[in-house]
Amino acid sequence: MDNGWVRNAESWLERATTERFGRLYPARGAILHPGTSPVEGHHLPFSAGNPNDERMSEEQVSLLSELLLSTPGGPQTPVAAALYAGFLDEDRLPRERDGTHWDPAWVDLYSFRFAVLRGTLGELNPEATLARWVGFIELSYLWAEDGSWGLTSPPDLAFSQLGGSEELIARALATPGLNAVRWPE
Repeated sequence: MDNGWVRNAESWLERATTERFGRLYPARGAILHPGTSPVEGHHLPFSAGNPNDERMSEEQVSLLSELLLSTPGGPQTPVAAALYAGFLDEDRLPRERDGTHWDPAWVDLYSFRFAVLRGTLGELNPEATLARWVGFIELSYLWAEDGSWGLTSPPDLAFSQLGGSEELIARALATPGLNAVRWPE
């Protein structure tokens, strides 16, 4: 694996923390997972009763994937993804559907372990990732390599952040069923 690329991925992940994510993009929104609502006077603007159990619904995953696949570059957009892999060891990785092994880079950040890989948006959009590795690891971060947009869905949070152009965020906000809201400033 290209060590320069891995260092760039580590750098993006460090900058994509909740507090600093807004500085990467001109606009951002939040996708509220089921059971999540706004909260006042808390260091995070959204919360759920048990954020460990709240992931995006299948409908939200599908809608978000459609939205991202409609961005310039479409399914061929070069992307990077970080998948939370805290319960996997490198010797017992899940196989691809065709039985082959995959070889991600490993990044440890803020006491979390991530499998980091590159590909196209068609291969790594949220819906494709869920179908590819369901039950093993979950998509936590996804970003266009050109920096035009990024998605965070860190472990233990009941919301995802989408950053990008004003137009992309407006389209997310206007997508029924996505449950997207503008990020409070």
